[in-house]
Amino acid sequence: MLNLHDLNIHAVADYFSSHPNGVGLFTYFIVFFEAMAVVGVIVPGAIVMPAIGFLIGSAIIPAGSTFLWAIAGAVTGDILSYFIGIYFQDRIHRMWPFTRWPNLLNYSEKFFDNHGGKSVFIGRFAGPTRAMIPMIAGMLKMPFSRFFMAALPSAIIWSVGYMVPGILLGALSLELPPKVAAEFTLWALLIAVALWLAVWLARHYFRQIWRMIDYYIMQIWKFCQEHKSLSWFTKSLSDPKEPDNHLQLMLVVAAISTFILFLLTLHQVLVPGALVDFSYSIYFLLKSVRSLVMDRIFLLFTLFGDLTLLLIASGVVFLWLWQKKLRHTAMHWLGLVVLSGAVISTMKLFICSPRPVDVLSNIHVSAFPGAHFAIGNVLHNISISSFYGAYASLLGILHNMNASSFPSAHCTLGVAFYGFLAVIITRELKKASRRYFVYIVTGVLLALIAFSRLFLGAHWFVDVLGGILLGLTILLLVTISYRRRHVFHFNPNKFILFVCVVFLTVWLGYIMVGFNKQIKEYALTWPQQVITFNQLTQEETTEIPLYRTNRLGRPIEAFNVMYVGDLEKITQVLSKQGWDSQPVSLSLHEMIKSFATTSVINHLSIFPQLYHNEKVALLFTKDTDRDDVVLILRLWASDIDLEGDDYPLWIGAVEYHHATPTSFSLRRFRNKTLFIGATEFLAKHLAKDFSLWKKHFTVDEQPQEMRELHWDGRQLIIKGPSSE
Repeated sequence: MLNLHDLNIHAVADYFSSHPNGVGLFTYFIVFFEAMAVVGVIVPGAIVMPAIGFLIGSAIIPAGSTFLWAIAGAVTGDILSYFIGIYFQDRIHRMWPFTRWPNLLNYSEKFFDNHGGKSVFIGRFAGPTRAMIPMIAGMLKMPFSRFFMAALPSAIIWSVGYMVPGILLGALSLELPPKVAAEFTLWALLIAVALWLAVWLARHYFRQIWRMIDYYIMQIWKFCQEHKSLSWFTKSLSDPKEPDNHLQLMLVVAAISTFILFLLTLHQVLVPGALVDFSYSIYFLLKSVRSLVMDRIFLLFTLFGDLTLLLIASGVVFLWLWQKKLRHTAMHWLGLVVLSGAVISTMKLFICSPRPVDVLSNIHVSAFPGAHFAIGNVLHNISISSFYGAYASLLGILHNMNASSFPSAHCTLGVAFYGFLAVIITRELKKASRRYFVYIVTGVLLALIAFSRLFLGAHWFVDVLGGILLGLTILLLVTISYRRRHVFHFNPNKFILFVCVVFLTVWLGYIMVGFNKQIKEYALTWPQQVITFNQLTQEETTEIPLYRTNRLGRPIEAFNVMYVGDLEKITQVLSKQGWDSQPVSLSLHEMIKSFATTSVINHLSIFPQLYHNEKVALLFTKDTDRDDVVLILRLWASDIDLEGDDYPLWIGAVEYHHATPTSFSLRRFRNKTLFIGATEFLAKHLAKDFSLWKKHFTVDEQPQEMRELHWDGRQLIIKGPSSE
């Protein structure tokens, strides 16, 4: 197994930092070959470009010049390919490699014929055609001025766009604790390579693999048909429309496969594994971007999977089918409803899995060290693996948990109900294009329902995945049974209109009646506390959070500063003491500036630093005697009221910030200290104007998940003179 703690590739990063022109040339040639005809088909630009973006986001290489090199490489590659087409024209058809793989050229020519001159722009974003379209434009004698006017903006958008995912990942790595950031860097690059390989393999071998699977299933079907002892199996499954078609057996195999995947997902919940850990990070990431407007939007989608809405609409659909004497369809629809309800009820009854809101919003163990110890060190090492398992045994204290989280009923019922509606409709459609359209629309709706459950914090990712797999299993089983008989044909257009009217009517009615109530239930809330100032200063107090988490739910910094008073007062004092006020969030101009410079201040953060989804209220920096180290003070609103005090309590951190390292070596981060001496440094600048109290938390008193922050346990409490 790869040991990241012993992996050191600092030589590469050091080279990039000391040879910025080398980075530019490297970027230029990668993009140039990616844009070149034929060569661009095999050059792995999809890996290298995001990797370069990652170095930009991590502040290892400059952004401005790297972007210019990439754009130049894309434009010159396009121009050279264009003139190759001008020079060789129709002779290209008789040249290698097109004599060996003629489809490569034929597909690009067909693409150009379909889209005309605009294909130069859109072709760059269309997979294999990207490298071929400029040459095709030259072959067909497209005017160079028209070609260049389309190629230049597409080159700019493509070059920058390919780097953006890497830039965001690199910037996100700066949000992590130093030790974790380097691991994140290496794993991000490895995952990017793995994803690219997976996509490449799927694109090149999917058809062959699918044909192989289809061939063997067809042979099994024929074998069963030809043997009397097994023929009952094919007869019981066969579709009367196509008795020799083995699609029914394919559906059986798919149902078995989805059920096995569901059991594996269930195992991840019962014996917590990587999926549960991933679910924890996804929950916190989406939680950090929530807003009331987005909550309202996604609540509209989540209501499509609501049990009450589905039951009411399904009842109307059943009555319509029965009244139209479509008894076979009606009974299968009723069977789907009963089977789905029975399965979900059974799963919820026997599997006790706490919802995110029950675990993290109501108890807030991760934020309160006292509660952390009171329930037996539940969040050991902030690992979701122990987190999930431990809370399964603590359901007694989750008094407000009304249902198990696994699996997501919205996803299970949504996939089963809407999926079967799509099956009923497509069974009556003759054109394949219309069938695909129905499935695409259904898939988009189900994807929005599933994502809404994640965004609103109603379920973990593993719950949604389990719900989708369970719903697919139910859908496939009912579909197999449904296809075993002829049905009376009906007008699919009328049925589509009827179904849309029914579901939309119930949906709109549900919104009018219960939307405001639902939005309150899903609202993101934080616990409000009221304590006295004496409780704040006592050594044994456990009510105050001791650390802040990042967007993935991992501890990122210790809260070693508490301030009671007016922000304006402390701002004036710090400014007189030589501290510099910094913007709490970056504008577009400042973000570009942070990419293009190596200043420590300009690399504080690309993303707003959040606590309880609120931006920092005060941000100050102070230079030290080292050029690569600066002291940073951040304060947030605490959601804690002090009894008998007119001023709010601000909570924050003062720490040393090191310049972004030019090395990926993890060894340098192992004993990196950010907090030692920071509170003492701040106290020297505030002692004359404020009352100060000092607290100390020993290692044993700190939550286990904070150990890697290397906090010295010292906390400074500041009280303004006007608040005494």
